[in-house]
Amino acid sequence: MDARNILCLQLLLSNAKRAGDITHLRRADVLSAVAVDGTDIEIEVFEHKEARSGKICHVRIAADLLGLMQVYATHLSLPVNPPEKPQPYLFLTGKGEFLTPSAMSKLVQTEWDRFFEGEGMEKTTLTASRNRKLAVSTLRESGGTREEAIELAKHMAHNVATADRYYDKSRRVESRHAVLDKLGKAYKDAAAEGQQQATGGSGVVPSRAEREQNLEELVVERSKVKTGRPAEDTRQKKLKKKAPKERISKWNEGLTD
Repeated sequence: MDARNILCLQLLLSNAKRAGDITHLRRADVLSAVAVDGTDIEIEVFEHKEARSGKICHVRIAADLLGLMQVYATHLSLPVNPPEKPQPYLFLTGKGEFLTPSAMSKLVQTEWDRFFEGEGMEKTTLTASRNRKLAVSTLRESGGTREEAIELAKHMAHNVATADRYYDKSRRVESRHAVLDKLGKAYKDAAAEGQQQATGGSGVVPSRAEREQNLEELVVERSKVKTGRPAEDTRQKKLKKKAPKERISKWNEGLTD
């Protein structure tokens, strides 16, 4: 069954199709296909998700891959003891039954994991849905035109508006994160600048009294800029308020002498 799984994986990756499109390939159609002068061919799949909406589903097959599929269809496709009513599809289970899309996805994932293990790489999840989205995103990010995106959607029997929605959703998430990252950086830069101003570039945090004095000096300087005359020093106001109390205290001391 390794040959079946590898062929399913090859067709899935090269076509960006739904799993059900691959599992509904008919054995007779594969055997009758002819690659003229080594050119790629297309086999039409009639049983697919978008058939009722009138969309046509073609599976593109490279000439060398077609040769392997025909060998498989001739010698390996049917089980040793086929059922009374054999299935017309190319890819079947070990008992000769129809290979469901979900079962094919599991087999493809197993073959995908085996490949990564052989290469000593970290495993990743491969699904038909993820592969289709990857194809759409890769085409757009590589500078694909609108016309090319439409042709890809047609080949996948996909709705162009659906592809746009998934692509734009991904881009909106990236845009939001970029804005928040920029805002966070601005906050950090402002905090660093404020810290530098507070320490006067020395890196030493001033005491509360020093901060109050710096604030008062800042008020005085700003007042000069706005009114053209210096503002009354708040420290002098405090001294004036204390003066009467000091005179009364001295007067009391004179009475007691």
